[in-house]
Amino acid sequence: MDYPTILLTGGTGFLGSHLAQKLLQNNYKVIILKRSFSNLKRIEPIVSQLTL
Repeated sequence: MDYPTILLTGGTGFLGSHLAQKLLQNNYKVIILKRSFSNLKRIEPIVSQLTL
């Protein structure tokens, strides 16, 4: 089954980072739309699996 690509805004925030992790665990491709100055600390463990 091909899973869709998800465009996630706010992916570096508390809720967005948790949602991104769950989507990746369920084999979705996740693209995060973020501000240029956003802190990536919450998504560091999964940043290599994301498209920023």
